[in-house]
Order: sequence, then C-alpha cells, then structure tokens
Amino acid sequence: MATDTRAGMEPGWNNSAMQRDGESWPTGTGARQFMLLGAGATHLQLLRLLAKKPVAGAQWTLVAGAADSFDGDRLADFVAGERSMAQCLTDLEPLLRHSGVRWLPMAAVGLDANARTLRLRDGSALTYDWLSVDCAAVQERERIAHTLPGAREHALFVQPAEVFANLWAKVRALDPGRLRSVAVVGDGIAATELALAIRSCLPQAAISLVVGAAEPLAQHPPAFRRLAAAALQRLGVTVLRDSATGVRAGELLLGCGARLACDVPIIAAGAAPPSWLASSGLALDSAGAIRVDAFGRSTSHPDLFASTGQPSAAPALAANLAALLSGGSALQPMPLRRGPVFLACFDGSAIACWGPVCAAGRLPHWLRQRLDA
Repeated sequence: MATDTRAGMEPGWNNSAMQRDGESWPTGTGARQFMLLGAGATHLQLLRLLAKKPVAGAQWTLVAGAADSFDGDRLADFVAGERSMAQCLTDLEPLLRHSGVRWLPMAAVGLDANARTLRLRDGSALTYDWLSVDCAAVQERERIAHTLPGAREHALFVQPAEVFANLWAKVRALDPGRLRSVAVVGDGIAATELALAIRSCLPQAAISLVVGAAEPLAQHPPAFRRLAAAALQRLGVTVLRDSATGVRAGELLLGCGARLACDVPIIAAGAAPPSWLASSGLALDSAGAIRVDAFGRSTSHPDLFASTGQPSAAPALAANLAALLSGGSALQPMPLRRGPVFLACFDGSAIACWGPVCAAGRLPHWLRQRLDA
C-alpha cells in the first residue's frame, strides 16, 4: 500500500474524520460503505458536489491509484503545448478534504458483484454496500500485443494519459533532427486530435494517421467527417486507410505488406473496459462495459452504478445515492443529451458537431476553449 506523506494525511487513507465548517464527518465501523472506484470526470464532479452538499449516512471511500487525476480529454492540448501538465491534472487532496471522502491509493484488479467485494492490487479486498464505477477504458498491453506484435517494445501507448504525457515530454527534448516521422494508430477523435497536435509542434516531421480499413471517425456524421478530412489534408497529416499489423524499430508494418518509416509510433487504439469485468458477474454489453439502466445502475446488480464519464452525470448520481441512503426509491435518470463534439486542429481553428449541425473555423475553437476553461 502506498503512503501519502503530505501533511495531515494518514498512510494509505486520508483522514477518516474530516472537518468542514466546524462539523466532523461521522465514520465508524457501523456505517454503510459507499465505494467510488476511479477518479473519472463524473466522480471528480461528484466530490465537488459532496463538498457543497454532504450526503450523510455512509462512509465514502475513493479507490484510485494516484493522488492526481490527469484529464485525458486534454492530452492533445498538452502535446500541442497549449496546456501545461499542471493544467491537465486535478489534485485529489483538496476535493477529498472538503468532501469528507476517504482515499485509498490502490488500483482495483477484480470485482465479485455477487459478494459485493472489490479486490485490490496488493491482494486485499474491500466489501461495500454500494459501488460507483468511473474508470477510463484501458489499453491492456498484452492483449494489444497479440494483434500488434512489437508494440510493447517499440511504441508509445496513450494510456495511462499521464504516463504518455511524461514520455512525450522526453520525446520533445530529443534533437529535432531525429524526429523525422511519427505515426498515430487509431481512428477516433482522440487519435485524430493527437495527430493534429503533433503536427502543430513538429512541423518538420512527417505525420501519419493509420486508421484501419474503415473511414476515420466513422461513428460521426458525414459532414463532420468531411470537415475533418479537409483539415487533415490542409495541415499535412497523411491518412492511411490500412491496418497496422506490427511494430519494429523505426517502422510500422501495414496490412498491405508495406513498411512505414516511423521514428515514434503511437498507439491510440485498442482501449477497452478492464478485462476483470468479464469475471465480475455483472451484465455487460457487447463492448465489455457495464450494462446500465436509465438511472445509471447495473441492470443485474442495482447496488452498483457505472458512470458515463461525463461531469454532467454527477448531479443525478449524487441525488440517486442520497435517495438510496435515505431509503427512498425515486431515482433521477441520467442525462441523455451531451454537448457538442469538438475536434481541435491546433491552428486556431476547430470542428464542432452538435447533432446534425457541423461547423469549422475559429468560432468552434473559441467555443471549445470557453467550455473547457
């Protein structure tokens, strides 16, 4: 178990009896246990809400492996030099201190939903009365290496995002003459933004985006895809509609048999829910994620919630948790509508899509910055 050496923190846990506005938060062995697994955007916003309006009746514990939460949505901004590392990190300690939530700095490696037990990396186990899961998808190296041999030895993975950010800072410190070509493997928003971010900070390098056989951004409207394709072409990112089949030192192997010269291969594909969910006993969807109802509860285990990873889901989650703790049954549905989807181009412009409406230019760039301030 890790030890937090900051002032006021007990080894392994944050103080079990927090103070807020002169009031102590009740703890004790008889309290019902509410576990928050993961420090995703929904849980971070939930901590802010709990700091303003506490929910009594349970002992709250956040299970998260790091003292800082890196916002993966800002990774491309960091790569482009538009945000610092500090601007991408959320310090958990103040949120925990003000919300009265205990912190266990440990990663989960297993879950038995029938026994309400969470297994941790150090071999210990936690039992809970309710569990809320807000974990990012992960790139499991061993699984990816089966379809992309050599990736573990020769490529950078974008997750965990903070690890990639630190490695990228070292890449940028290299002699620019050594960075002649970079290839990003992936076909979604994150991969496309990352390729554009790298183009903005490495103007002398050849930047490729390897998207597989399908059209890039295939899950988005045609107008959005056309605007994105035009931006990639205008900014000099080569899109290869072929699959990456292997990675070697200095090159990426393609499905057509060609070899793409590549000084820095970056894997921005293959993210999936943690593999241990498969043996959890939970009902899962076709992608391996927890299947939930309109209220964000597991369809097979109503004592477990799984978040959308969106801050906008936090108010409904907080209200539902408070209702459960008070014995109520009236729950709030999770919000269905989301805001616009953005693709930053890192040249002072962006592409935005909200439903069927798509636009490109400086106004979407301004709106993206405004919403992410």
